[in-house]
Amino acid sequence: MPQLKIGELVWLRCEVKPGPFPNERLVRITLPSGQWVGFVDTGALKDQTIETGQTCVRARIAEIKDDKVLALVQGHALDSRYVWESPDRVELCVPVSS
Repeated sequence: MPQLKIGELVWLRCEVKPGPFPNERLVRITLPSGQWVGFVDTGALKDQTIETGQTCVRARIAEIKDDKVLALVQGHALDSRYVWESPDRVELCVPVSS
């Protein structure tokens, strides 16, 4: 499990599909508690060329509590931009970029 800190940028595993604009993707993050769905600029994806399939989306750690990490996804959510995720499913962004 990575040593995570509040404020760090991380990658969260996700599935992407084409969005309404060429530089945007519909992103789905599958979580134990349900799903996070939103639209993300391709610049926030680990694989910026992907149109459909599996990749990771960038997020910033907002809180660490017990065995969960609260991360702010860099996109526009249909519900909340925050995601509670298990630390073993979070990958640090290296190199860190904004």
